[in-house]
Amino acid sequence: MSREPFAATAEQRRAAASLFERASQVPATGDLRHAVGLLQECCRLDPANLIYRQALRRAAKARYRHNSRGRWFAWFFNWPLRLQLIRSIAGARHLDVMGIAERILANNPWDVAAHRSLARAADAVGLLDVATWALEQARQSRPDDTRINRELARFYERRGHYTQALGLWERLQRCLPRDAEAATRQAQISRLISARHTLPFDAKDTITQPEALAPVNRGVDSPRSPSLPGRLHTPLADSPVEREAQHLQQAIADDPTAPTPRLALARLYRQAGCFDAAQEALTTGLGPTGHDFALSVELADLAIEPFRRHLAIVRDKRRQRDDEDLRRLDAELVREINSRELELVRIQADRQPGRSDLRYELAVRLLRCQRSEEALRVFLTADHGWLSSRGAGYCYRLWGNVRQALGHFEEALSSLPAEETNTRHELLYESACCYAELGEYERAVERGAELAEAVPNYREILTLLPTWQTHARPAS
Repeated sequence: MSREPFAATAEQRRAAASLFERASQVPATGDLRHAVGLLQECCRLDPANLIYRQALRRAAKARYRHNSRGRWFAWFFNWPLRLQLIRSIAGARHLDVMGIAERILANNPWDVAAHRSLARAADAVGLLDVATWALEQARQSRPDDTRINRELARFYERRGHYTQALGLWERLQRCLPRDAEAATRQAQISRLISARHTLPFDAKDTITQPEALAPVNRGVDSPRSPSLPGRLHTPLADSPVEREAQHLQQAIADDPTAPTPRLALARLYRQAGCFDAAQEALTTGLGPTGHDFALSVELADLAIEPFRRHLAIVRDKRRQRDDEDLRRLDAELVREINSRELELVRIQADRQPGRSDLRYELAVRLLRCQRSEEALRVFLTADHGWLSSRGAGYCYRLWGNVRQALGHFEEALSSLPAEETNTRHELLYESACCYAELGEYERAVERGAELAEAVPNYREILTLLPTWQTHARPAS
């Protein structure tokens, strides 16, 4: 999680999305070879997009009628590619490794060595989702391979999928009874996931940022809070959820190509805590709807849910016993959630460049990921009123450019709606502090007094005001 993930440019993502739409239409004509070529180009343009790789692998397997060996003499055609792969691995050219591995897999989609090379290269450039999926593909061919199981278990742990990781460590220990790492990791993960059973059915927690990120995120909307119902694979029979689901399933049967009822069904299951059923509703709808964008976005957001749930569990454990391991895990999960939410919102903003609200949300996610320079550029071009001004102010505040920050805070205050009282209090506080840092104590007292009159106990305003007044008197 510490690696900076590779990010394609907006132009590359748009080009890849256009090619993907074409590739989705090609299989209907039976030209799977052309579809594979288009999808390979999608993966080259946007290596982080897992949907493209999954579609590529499905098309390649369908091309060879799922024969589990690929084309005739695949080993012969792949021999020069393997030499290129070895040279790229030796030169640490990770993106080249990923591209060559996909060319090998186009000839034989079940090639285990190519999948392992793809996984390691993807991990090296911070694409943990792609790395995990590639190892899962390799494991389908060799479920008892101890090297694959060990690497995949480590990836599962880093993603927060502790149940799957525990299963692999247990399997590994059965194969290698004296393996010290398997025994240690098995014990540690068992203690961690045992916390789930102590949570009440309707337990909730709020995702907030660690204290180190508080100055960056102050005044910016927090990520949405996860709900932690007990995990259900399917809704209970004859429950209100199941009855509503039956109506939606009938609507899907009436028009399988319509994405709206599938989206409603997935959200119904998700609200009920039936995440597996929600995922199935979305994945089964991708084909009939032509990979509808809204379904893809919902599926990507659903993939973040395990991290939100695990973070809520960690926060609950920290309230009982706060130690260094829990704080470290908390920070890692927050970074992972922020990174995934950033990429999800970026995809939406690129798809709909005219929506200022999505541009603003993108800037917020960039700010949470401490990419303040890029966040400022997006805030200034988002044209989202006082929200953009406030966000730009926090960027400048982070850099120590107090004068620029003050200008944006004052601009946000001047256009702030009357109902945004809490935001007004925060902006008054920030403006007062900026004035004080610039030595303009009279203006600091004005803003501080206005805030103290509205909310006397707001942070440390009652402590700061007398100090500012003392400095303001000699100046007057």
